[in-house]
Amino acid sequence: MNPENQTPTTAAITLEDLAAKLDELKALATIGVKKVLTMKEAAIYTGWSLPRMYAMTSGRLIPYYKKNSKVYFNKEELDAWMLQRKMRTKDELEADAESYCFNRGRVF
Repeated sequence: MNPENQTPTTAAITLEDLAAKLDELKALATIGVKKVLTMKEAAIYTGWSLPRMYAMTSGRLIPYYKKNSKVYFNKEELDAWMLQRKMRTKDELEADAESYCFNRGRVF
């Protein structure tokens, strides 16, 4: 967009968008050094919405802590939980198949 064609409203929206992005970057920088996250920080960290985070905690599907009716997350536990159930690569599956066949005396 040409700056000469911007109306005050368009410029204000752009500034609001920039301010929101700056707030998001500040939150991400803070999350990077913290060990314990709030619900909102955990949502940003995982990339999930707050309603999904609430659903995951109320269903006890995700590890969390509760103190004084506030919900907290251990970042290391979140990482471990998110990295569960690794999907093996095609190369790993082929290596397993070759090993299985080799141990049984069969060749591809």
